[in-house]
Amino acid sequence: MSSTTVEWKLSPPSIVCPFDPVEIQVNWSLNMTYEPNVQIFASAIDAKTKMAAIDSKKKLNMMRISDNYDPDVILPPIYCEVDEKCQLKVTTLVIPNRPDGNLIDGDILEISFSHATNEPSVGTKEDLEEILDFPNDFGQSLTGKWITSQLLQIKIISIAHEVKIRDITQSPIVKEFILPQLPIQTWSYQSNIFRYRIGIEGHFQIVLRFESESFNETLYHHTSDTITVSGVDCPDANVITSLSFEDEKIREPIYSVNGILSFDGHRSAILPHSTIPMTKPAWSLVFWLYLSQDSTGEYRTLFYKGPGSNQHRTPSAWLQPHDRKLIVRVSTLDNMDIGFTSNSELPLHQWTLLSFSFQNLSSSQDIVYEISLSINGHLDSQLKLHNTTVLPNDGNFYIGDNPWMDGIQGFVAKLKLYDTYISEEDCFKIFVRENSNFPTETLPSTLVQYLKPVASTALVSLSVGLDEFKSNGNLDATMEAADYGDTKAMIEAGRSLMHGEIWNSDKFVPCVQNTSLGAMYLRRALELGNWYAAKPLGILLSPTNPEDSIVMYHIAAMMGDYTAMTILAHKYANDDNGIEKDIETAVHYYHWSATDASRTYHIRGEEPLHEMNSLFYADQINVREGQDGEDDKLIQYQKMKADVDQDPEAMTNMGDLYYWGARGCPRDHELAYNYFNRAAQLGHVTAMSAVAGMLLKGEGVAQNNASAIAWYEEAAKFNNVRALNGLGYIYFYGTANCTQNQTKGLEYFKRAAAQESDGDSLFNVGYCHFNGLGTVVNHTHGVSFYDKAARQFGHFDAVFEMAKYHLNAHNSPTDFRSPHNALPYLQAASAAGSWGKGVRKGFEHFLNDQPMSAVWYYHEALELGYPVAAGNLAYLYGVLGQNNSKYLMQATEIEATLMLGDCYYYGKCGVEKDTKKALVYYNQASSHGLSVGAYNLGFIYEHGVDGVAKNPERAQRYYQRALELSPSLETYFVVYISKLRLALWDYSGDKEENYSTFESIDSIALTNSLFWCAKVLLCFMLVGGTTFLWCRRNA
Repeated sequence: MSSTTVEWKLSPPSIVCPFDPVEIQVNWSLNMTYEPNVQIFASAIDAKTKMAAIDSKKKLNMMRISDNYDPDVILPPIYCEVDEKCQLKVTTLVIPNRPDGNLIDGDILEISFSHATNEPSVGTKEDLEEILDFPNDFGQSLTGKWITSQLLQIKIISIAHEVKIRDITQSPIVKEFILPQLPIQTWSYQSNIFRYRIGIEGHFQIVLRFESESFNETLYHHTSDTITVSGVDCPDANVITSLSFEDEKIREPIYSVNGILSFDGHRSAILPHSTIPMTKPAWSLVFWLYLSQDSTGEYRTLFYKGPGSNQHRTPSAWLQPHDRKLIVRVSTLDNMDIGFTSNSELPLHQWTLLSFSFQNLSSSQDIVYEISLSINGHLDSQLKLHNTTVLPNDGNFYIGDNPWMDGIQGFVAKLKLYDTYISEEDCFKIFVRENSNFPTETLPSTLVQYLKPVASTALVSLSVGLDEFKSNGNLDATMEAADYGDTKAMIEAGRSLMHGEIWNSDKFVPCVQNTSLGAMYLRRALELGNWYAAKPLGILLSPTNPEDSIVMYHIAAMMGDYTAMTILAHKYANDDNGIEKDIETAVHYYHWSATDASRTYHIRGEEPLHEMNSLFYADQINVREGQDGEDDKLIQYQKMKADVDQDPEAMTNMGDLYYWGARGCPRDHELAYNYFNRAAQLGHVTAMSAVAGMLLKGEGVAQNNASAIAWYEEAAKFNNVRALNGLGYIYFYGTANCTQNQTKGLEYFKRAAAQESDGDSLFNVGYCHFNGLGTVVNHTHGVSFYDKAARQFGHFDAVFEMAKYHLNAHNSPTDFRSPHNALPYLQAASAAGSWGKGVRKGFEHFLNDQPMSAVWYYHEALELGYPVAAGNLAYLYGVLGQNNSKYLMQATEIEATLMLGDCYYYGKCGVEKDTKKALVYYNQASSHGLSVGAYNLGFIYEHGVDGVAKNPERAQRYYQRALELSPSLETYFVVYISKLRLALWDYSGDKEENYSTFESIDSIALTNSLFWCAKVLLCFMLVGGTTFLWCRRNA
């Protein structure tokens, strides 16, 4: 809207008593050539929360108070409503989808114009022919109706001649008119006087909302000065009507995603058909959208419902190729692709509320289906389909993308499905309610902050050196390229400085570590538009600035980073670092990461192996032992047994090490096959099945189906489960040497599964039953085998299939989607992704005496949710002399509670001394079965430390519990010394008032105590050592 001015007249102007009327009148003006077709609405809102008052919306009567028209000027019958210089054109003509048919009575034609029109009269054929030249005669009697100022609907009343639809090849043309040269004028209006009575004390405002097809400024309302309602010095009032500012309840959604989903254009949030209320008379989809990518020249999916075949698309929406207007479509009996194009372009780098409503208004006399699109609470487009049946479909509902077409790049938030019609008024209420806080919350607003400034440079900078820059292991050269503006070099330098290693052709080599400088390079790359910097920057920010790290992960996920998706899934599932817990959001992120984990898991010979080495007890045990690869003495001993002693068990173990690349050994399938083959020749049954599997898949040896079958059959003589399963696989799929026979394959699977000693066979039986392969379909039977394979053996495919089953990925009309049941399976499947390798990388840096390099791998593992990470960080930060208390609090090792108690007792680990908090953690340690925790509680209560009152009775009880938890000779010595000390203090009368309830020890007890004292004196050296270990008071 051009240069709009608004003048408010409020009476009284600022302060009123509750229920007293406030009289309001509004004058407004704007500069335009032609008078716009505008409606004005007013609403009362709370000045602080921006919450709209219930039933406060009023349509204002307005009167033009300016004299604008020149009486000698005759306007043409049709013209652009706003822009007098525009060339009005017909952009599209939608005709019935009967290519071999003719036009008939009742057919509907739709004509879209390039600009908003003045909506001239179109009630008759003569009216239509006054504004349009028709290349075809569409009938003797026509009537038109303006759906919007840009969309004209024409209905054929009668047609007597034949007009073949396939012969309609041209759209009507807008007749040329000579527009009068009118100057820009000021159009001024005045509203009627309207009133509000507000019965609640507080601060309120009146919002003026303009609605017009000519312009899209309903997002930014004109707001009055604040009206203060105060009951001070006010007389009693008679209540006539008052406004309620309680949140009016719009019907609860049947489905919602309350978090923010990141879309990279290639992944969709998928809902099964049964989740969508297609059978209801009306339903609606509402969500906030943030587009980070402009038009690409290709259609991009916003949402799509359908099976991907037969052109079914009820309903679907895409962004147009060359602008950001939406195309909304459904399928009907007459036309498989019918709908409308939005009047407005969606904004770039701005949160926008979209509402799509679908409503069946059919009656016994007329078939009517209505589709509406509202943007930020304003009705943008609407289409009513008459006398045709909209075709439903049972396909999945895809949001953000679909399997057959690219999707959007950006974010979707607060997505809601309603099984009712969400009107324009409802959408406005949602917009007012959520617009007051959602876009300004830390996460949504910070996303805008990081993404919007680089909008103009993003596409350029992302192309700089993405495939050109090579570090070649030279950090100085990388930093020099970064300093010259190469954003790929900035990211490479940032990552290298973060981990203290740089990529050199085929491996990482050590380099200097400087996390501050690394973060600077990563932030600079991000600011220049290379959003691939977001994930490593998020990891660096996670310890000190978790809120910004979450923003980074959302941006990284938008760029297709699966590690970031997994991190976000973990955080949404656990209410982590300020993200509000939302299982639906977590499930969608987990599903994306688990899908990629499944992809990498099934790359032949590349199945990831995750080694979760713990450092928590590194001060007590040698964590290096057995982990140094071919240089490790235990592995060398096993290798000697295999190579020198010809031990088949050792050969098989060495084969496993090289097959998986475990314990620091390289992954070498050729060497693994040689070890397995030598063991198999010596009769080792497990090695026989391993040889067969590698021959079947061609891993480390040329594929040979015949030899694979022979080895499987040999191992099967011993009822080896892997061999039976392997034979089942061969028959199930068939090979050149074996005819496919799924029934026989299932029989082998069942023989193997009956042993319940591996997950593969259980999964295969479940797969056959679930999909009806070699047997009839039986989902219940299939799921039972899946679940057993998943729970007992952690079988990856079984775990993932259970997750998909609970998400109803098989799109069953009778099974319901259960995200809560799916979540633990998705978490387990996602944990198997390639990102888990970082835990081993951290361990290898520790083995190489690079603790700070290890730290950042473990920080990433902590963000991903791997349990071992917190304990390892606690150990490393302890070794480095830094604050490790917050990692001890997250550690899963039970000894962490004992260590936290020590932290608070002594005031170390970065926390202040607090004996009462120490008591809490020692108590937890005691409840976890740690006798040292119980002993330390006894010690504190015995001596009364730092404000904790002495309590000999409680001390006695905890000392006894320490003995019960660890009934060893050493524990007896230490505990009975403490109990003796308690008895002697009591016997000598050295007691304070709070000892008064503790009974004096009798002579027998004293004699026993003296006996133990003598025994302790005879064992002085042992007692001294154990006292040092258990008391831990001088640490």
